[in-house]
Amino acid sequence: DEPSREFTKQEVYYIGYCHGFVSGVADTTQNADLMGIQRGQMVRVVQKYLVGHPEKLSLTALFLVREALVKAFPKVPKK
Repeated sequence: DEPSREFTKQEVYYIGYCHGFVSGVADTTQNADLMGIQRGQMVRVVQKYLVGHPEKLSLTALFLVREALVKAFPKVPKK
């Protein structure tokens, strides 16, 4: 998300890992409406959630990513 900045190889690896992890969790999350949501937006939502909830940082990454996505993009029940 910073096109004017050059990243180190290590930073590129971390960015790819983060995007892949969030994407994998999103693929297995059924309680969120994630159709059409870009991966970059999902990552930013998770980052914002983690910054806003430091008391939860001891929980597993899987739980935190899923909770952030479900809260940001709740699945609306069909009528």
